Amino acid sequence: MPTKTPHQPPSSNTPPTSTGGATTVVSQSSATTTDLPPGVLYRVKATYKYVREDVDELSFDVGDTVNVIEYEDPEDQEEGWLMGIKDGTNEKGMFPANFTRPM
Repeated sequence: MPTKTPHQPPSSNTPPTSTGGATTVVSQSSATTTDLPPGVLYRVKATYKYVREDVDELSFDVGDTVNVIEYEDPEDQEEGWLMGIKDGTNEKGMFPANFTRPM
């Protein structure tokens, strides 16, 4: 399978990724993990719209909630990408992590 290229959110309202030479890291450990369905690691909310570019990807709109799950095959995992199931539709696929924020 070809390597996924990291996606960048639209340039307007792009969150800063560095400040004064120090890289900002968003901790996913702050995400709420209580009362999650079995197999769900944590939940994220879409901060940007993403339209899938491949059949194994997940499309979502700003404000959509996605349940992050483990990859079925760890070899498919790509840096900067998450596997998830969109709330309300149960659509499943990969998506760029930087288009979302932990809830």
